[in-house]
Amino acid sequence: MFTDRRALLLEKDVQQNGIIELKNINIKGGFFMRLLDKILGYGEIKGPEFTKDFSVDDNAQIAHLLQLLDQVTDDSKVKIEKELLNIRSGLSGERNVYFELKNSRLPIVCLHDIRLEHNNHEAQFDFIIIASEFILVLETKKLFGNITIDNEGNFTREYQINGKFYKEGMYSPITQNERHIRLLKEFLVEQKLIKHCPIYSLIVIANDKTIVNKKFAKAEVKNLIIKHDQLIERLHQYISENNLVKLRHNYMREIAETIINNNSPIEYDYIKKLSLEIKAEENSAIEISTETPILADESSKEDEEEGKNVQTRLHHQLKKYRSNKSKEMNIKAYYVFNNNELDQIISLLPKTKEQFLRIQGFGEKKYEQYGEDIIGIIKEHLEKVEGALKAFRLESAKMNGLKPYEIFNNQQLDQIIEILPKNKEQLIQVRYYSRQQIDAYGEQIVSIINESL
Repeated sequence: MFTDRRALLLEKDVQQNGIIELKNINIKGGFFMRLLDKILGYGEIKGPEFTKDFSVDDNAQIAHLLQLLDQVTDDSKVKIEKELLNIRSGLSGERNVYFELKNSRLPIVCLHDIRLEHNNHEAQFDFIIIASEFILVLETKKLFGNITIDNEGNFTREYQINGKFYKEGMYSPITQNERHIRLLKEFLVEQKLIKHCPIYSLIVIANDKTIVNKKFAKAEVKNLIIKHDQLIERLHQYISENNLVKLRHNYMREIAETIINNNSPIEYDYIKKLSLEIKAEENSAIEISTETPILADESSKEDEEEGKNVQTRLHHQLKKYRSNKSKEMNIKAYYVFNNNELDQIISLLPKTKEQFLRIQGFGEKKYEQYGEDIIGIIKEHLEKVEGALKAFRLESAKMNGLKPYEIFNNQQLDQIIEILPKNKEQLIQVRYYSRQQIDAYGEQIVSIINESL
């Protein structure tokens, strides 16, 4: 019989370790599962949570390529358009998988587009799914044409272009994903986050028109490849078949947070990668302003010294940009933007074209000339603030014997960066951030924002 004393010992073990091994426990009846629900907080995650969400609009590669379009020659524009097509095609496949996960109604934590470096190896993950019973690595393939897999596991792709048929071999995505799983497992074990938790591999074909012929493939290969509309069914299967471990929901979040904190995205140099040619700058019409002129070579002690808070530092960077741009174009500095417009930039902190155009005095022409640069300065500045807050979170967690997400989680961090609170009372706007957390960490958070390097 499962006694109350055993139940208390089980609860204590799970609360301390975040994970329980079920392989040696043989208990029948609903009491045990109700106990696990209580201990693990199983109802805490009501549906899929994206710790690192999917977004086409915020894709850094697309944003960078779009920015380059206005700077390159016509021949290079063709190369960029082709690269954009490839990236968007891949993302459209990932969007199909994202839709399935988002509508699965399962208590899972999901991460999209993660790159890890570990022990001199690296791996790019399309999706990592963390459930209480398992971890799943998804490799998404938006393939054009039809795929055949033979009994030796070889992949062949057949497609038709302009009435002409093509047939070619392709590298096995199964082999590729197996390497990714090895790296992820080694990383999580070294971080002491998992011991016996199973990690699965799954190749998801995200093109509805692609036919996958697995008739001659071995059973173990067949099971590793599915269409995206079969994903939810497979997730339910993994949940029902696994009884080795049970992860607390907060522990699932901790695993996700650790992965994100070690995410190392690549910044591509597309000028070199695509051999792009930058076009010669053309003199553009200068907008007329009636404001009192500010000389192009303006400089002041304020501009030469580092500011002491976020807006002063940003003010400094923007004025420096204005000064450099005016010298480069041989125009008055206020033609770039005047002091009133500068104040509005700092107040609104635009991160998109739409937000930029809301600033009085800025139109399409000024956006084309300066908009991307200004938005880039703002984003770079906010990234520094974010980095300082992450460092504070990690150090505070170590000092207080807490998990980093107990200081604030990534969603709350995003909201803090969005709000940029001027005092700790403004942290009330951060969703689910308790009064206890505000009192404990609010002053430091505001101080970091005001003094961030």
